[in-house]
Amino acid sequence: MYLVHIHLVPHPRGDLLPDCTRAAITAAAADIAEVVHIALHPDAKPGPVIGVYLAFDSLRAAEAAALDIWDAARCRHAYLRNWELVRAEVPIMPIMPGYDG
Repeated sequence: MYLVHIHLVPHPRGDLLPDCTRAAITAAAADIAEVVHIALHPDAKPGPVIGVYLAFDSLRAAEAAALDIWDAARCRHAYLRNWELVRAEVPIMPIMPGYDG
């Protein structure tokens, strides 16, 4: 399982991602069985983040699928075309001191 963050540039007018964005991303991901959950963080800094949880065996496949989902959602929903992609990647988390897991 991978959590891919789709990072977006802040909107030029300072707008937040609309609430319907989660539904648009979910609909764009409908044909991808590996999608487990979509999370929306419209007020993240420096720009909005869409979290896509994917049950793929490889990091590369998960990140590629997240990019495909974003591209499909932008093609289907004109209001998303004003949002520019920065990157789509799995965040690397540092190991906590004392963690033995």
